[in-house]
Amino acid sequence: MPGNNNKNPSGDFRQKIMLATVCFSMLMISLNSTIVCVALPTIAESYHVFADDASWVVLAYLLSLTGTLIIFGRLADVSSPKRIFITGLGIFGFFSFMSAFMPNLELLVAVRFCQGIGAAMLVSVGGIIVNRFLPQESAGKNLGLMTCAIAVGYVVGPPLGGFISNFLSWNWVFLISVPLAVIILLIASFIIPEIKKQKEEGLPIDLPASALFFAGMILSVVLLSYADHLIRTPLLMVLILAIAAACWVIFIRREKRSNCPLLPLHLLGSSGFALAILVCLGNAQMDAGSVYLYPFYLEIGKDLSAWTSGLLILIFAAGMGIFGFLYGKISGKKSSEQISIIASVILLFSFAGALISMFSPGLFMIAVALFLGGSAIGMLTTANNHIITAKTPPESQGVVWSMIMTISGLGSVTGIAVFGLLFSIFVGDTQKTSELTQEINPGGFGVLFVYGMIVSILLIIANYILAGEKKDKNEGKNEFVKEEINT
Repeated sequence: MPGNNNKNPSGDFRQKIMLATVCFSMLMISLNSTIVCVALPTIAESYHVFADDASWVVLAYLLSLTGTLIIFGRLADVSSPKRIFITGLGIFGFFSFMSAFMPNLELLVAVRFCQGIGAAMLVSVGGIIVNRFLPQESAGKNLGLMTCAIAVGYVVGPPLGGFISNFLSWNWVFLISVPLAVIILLIASFIIPEIKKQKEEGLPIDLPASALFFAGMILSVVLLSYADHLIRTPLLMVLILAIAAACWVIFIRREKRSNCPLLPLHLLGSSGFALAILVCLGNAQMDAGSVYLYPFYLEIGKDLSAWTSGLLILIFAAGMGIFGFLYGKISGKKSSEQISIIASVILLFSFAGALISMFSPGLFMIAVALFLGGSAIGMLTTANNHIITAKTPPESQGVVWSMIMTISGLGSVTGIAVFGLLFSIFVGDTQKTSELTQEINPGGFGVLFVYGMIVSILLIIANYILAGEKKDKNEGKNEFVKEEINT
């Protein structure tokens, strides 16, 4: 359906309100991700649980969001985006409210899982609503505003979460989304147009493939999160590993045979595209892993309050937003591949700076490390997205975004799981989090920072290969042109 080109004043006003509605929903989702990360140490202490257990408050949300995103994206092709959007708002708001009153961690994780489903519904149709009902000539600007809204939520979340945890209670971290969800729902009910459901030919979603993807992802995260515990029961560990591997193998085979696959896996046949996707995965791991790690390091390793920790995490988010925004100007002088290499080197320096901060008095070194880390991830995310889309055939440009979002979500989930596992092993899980402040292992956080440095080096190598591949192709084209001129 073409974009709405209505130019009358009332139409323009309606379009602006519609865009604002979608943007605020994106802000709410990103805010809900980062605001909780800073509160994790407080939540762990409140429930008297280990740090790796508390990480499931974030993992459950990301798992359901990532696992159901492709399902709702497919459903939106043959259904009403408005209904999916409003239903998602209702689910998100209701379970945000419920999250504040759960008596134990298990119920909180279950409720957060349901909340992630609502978030997936919003993310899957947000861009569709903007492209379908707003003028096509403003599509780039509108999508840019959506990205900006996500960045604002990402930036505001850490200090807001720290303030709430420090001066109120962690319960309010979830309640703050409720009034916003209600307001957006009421406005969306009136402002977003309803469209007739498209005629379907059978079920548009491959439910078995969706279930296999979901099961494989959850089992993989369980293995990563609890490997130190599962190794004591080898039979159970091997069983989970076998089931997870079977889910992934069957999913991939089913996708290859499908006429309407959930993900464009055929594009992975190109080595350059596959390598760019791996960079996307690694970058997302470092992004989410950093947001998970640094609050624990600042509150436990540096003995800071949640409020101060949140303010420092703001430096990370600000660097990410600033350099992600400045990419457009930088890209005029450097290629995306070159920017990716530079960003990966900066990411390496950021983890090295964090390692040095363990032995440095004050907060200057960790503040520098946080800014460098956020800046690197902001540049690398934007540059990598550009590399992936540039390597995608024109007929697959639309579907590749679902792959980028899914891989990013998968990277976020596995990043938190791996950092949580390393935290459990090297910082210690024999003591409760509340007791860890007295019996901390100073070298434990160093292992996590070294792991970040290792992944950064791998990203440098991968991006260097991508840059070399592009250079070879350009030289090949130049030689071809010379031969044509000579003949």
